[in-house]
Amino acid sequence: MKNYSLLPVKLVLYALLVLLISINVNAQKLPALQKESLYAPANIKIDGKATEWDNKFQAYNAANSIFYTLSNDDKNLYLVVFTSENEALSKIIYGGITLTVTDAANK
Repeated sequence: MKNYSLLPVKLVLYALLVLLISINVNAQKLPALQKESLYAPANIKIDGKATEWDNKFQAYNAANSIFYTLSNDDKNLYLVVFTSENEALSKIIYGGITLTVTDAANK
């Protein structure tokens, strides 16, 4: 089982929450769960902007008002998150986001 560092995930999450101001996404057209795997772009930068993904997310969690994309490359796992809702942002700031990765073969 590979041991992925969550540091890039945390950096992307906090940078997006602070720096990402606007996005053109229609939540009604996105599924609640990301259905397809997505390989991370080669030009990825941990800079708080979702430009590598063209500011388009793969899923929308309506219960928490969060847009997100989960992707990977050969070495890292990336979680890109966006919300414009004050309540959701407060929940994230004070409670954080937990990402649990399990090995499906060991179930």
